[in-house]
Amino acid sequence: VSWNGFAAWRYLISYPRDFYVAGLAANVAGADLVIFPGSDEIMQLMYFVAPGKDQKRINLTSVAGTVPASSGLASIVSDVDCALSHGQRVVMLDVAVPGAGDSWRALGLLGYPRDRVMGILGRFAFVNPHRVGPFIAHQLVPGSDARPACAVVAPANMR
Repeated sequence: VSWNGFAAWRYLISYPRDFYVAGLAANVAGADLVIFPGSDEIMQLMYFVAPGKDQKRINLTSVAGTVPASSGLASIVSDVDCALSHGQRVVMLDVAVPGAGDSWRALGLLGYPRDRVMGILGRFAFVNPHRVGPFIAHQLVPGSDARPACAVVAPANMR
């Protein structure tokens, strides 16, 4: 009973939603492309963060549920390459607290485990980490493995 009482207090009464929303909004402000794990706390909070003009958001869980990992991850890398080659700002949101990312468990079952996704995105440099409660926002910039520019910046999995 006391565990249930503590859980109710933590998640219903003292949950700092306004703080988290404001922090996430500040980190994605001005970003042209935002990538996040998916069906987890970040997704729920991003509902309250108004997208910027022309901001694209890639929910990895949505991609994983519709596209096999090999083509889905290639598409995400292509989207990041396109955005960066046009000088656009790309932000990756993730959980900073181990065990807090339930989406990564589901993504792993769909062929998108966290280490594989981060390994593929590792060809970009993750800079300017900002911690917002249990979340972390990284800006992605071109790494040493830069690719040629693309013709159109329109992530196919965002339509």
